[in-house]
Amino acid sequence: MEPLLPSLNEVKRIFSLRQNFEDSQLTFDNPEYQELAEMSEASIKMEWSNCKKKQGHQGFIPWKDFQSDPERYCKEAKLTPTETTLKYIETMTNLTARLEVKFVSSNRPELYRKLFEHRGTEHIFTGTGCVVHDVNVSNHPCRCIKCRKMAKKYDTEIIKTFSVYIATATHVVYDGEEAKKMTAELNYNDDGRKCIKRLYGVSLCDRSVTGDACVVECVTCDEQLAKEIKTNLQSYHLLYREYPRSYKPIVVIISHPHGKPKHISFGEYRTLLFKRDGLITLKAIEYNATTCPGSSGAPVLVMSDKCSFRSTKIVLSNFPAHSGVNSEGLSFSATSSNPTLKIKPEKNGNR
Repeated sequence: MEPLLPSLNEVKRIFSLRQNFEDSQLTFDNPEYQELAEMSEASIKMEWSNCKKKQGHQGFIPWKDFQSDPERYCKEAKLTPTETTLKYIETMTNLTARLEVKFVSSNRPELYRKLFEHRGTEHIFTGTGCVVHDVNVSNHPCRCIKCRKMAKKYDTEIIKTFSVYIATATHVVYDGEEAKKMTAELNYNDDGRKCIKRLYGVSLCDRSVTGDACVVECVTCDEQLAKEIKTNLQSYHLLYREYPRSYKPIVVIISHPHGKPKHISFGEYRTLLFKRDGLITLKAIEYNATTCPGSSGAPVLVMSDKCSFRSTKIVLSNFPAHSGVNSEGLSFSATSSNPTLKIKPEKNGNR
């Protein structure tokens, strides 16, 4: 059995002692850091109880529990529970999906050692992603059971479909081979699974291997679902501009740890800057919020105005995706990946 990572309290202590740093040596291609969950449905309970990060599981809040008393959980995290802030978290939760990929690309490089031995084979692993961009009418056929039956019966694609775009980490969906075998499950908020709505991956729109961020085009034939997603995206953009940001360096992460229903975790963050020839080439954030296998690709909501993390073409959003965890139990996000990006360096010292 793998050694346990530090407890949640120990992770927070380590975080408080470390200084902010520029010139980080952190790499985003270390498979020990990636938080994919390899599993079948039958193994989820076992993976949860045997997890090497189980000492930090108390930091996960089931979404249904959070919904029952959001003010209390926000106050415990030192986040002011304004109506706008709570609506912002709820909207982002509606846009967050459990991702299940059923094939490992034959093109996955050896640096992804965790899945390298399964290249070119059917193998199930899960992560998390979040809807970004807008919803468009699609020219791709839907892969749901109803559409496949219709296509077989009439030998043609006759149902109108819609494209929905999911942002996640590149190590969750590496290329088009894996994108076509990916299913995104929205509304997986409890063990009942009755309210789940599925999107089906069709292509990889954009990718940064260095920055560990990608966007997958998905399709659905459910017009009502497309309208709901569009409404939530509009709410997100409005709320992001309007909600009063905290002066405290707080992040909220929405994920599907171990492929389980949606969970919320809170933590503090600091900014990581990566330099090359004097220019800042990558930017990420490091945080002590609880994450686990299955959290890779989850949206990391920065609730403070002190972080200048902004979108690039690869992200298409104002939040980075969760990328992995280091040996001390501190998590980090995917990055902005423009090689000439110039960002004003932040001063050293804890935030």
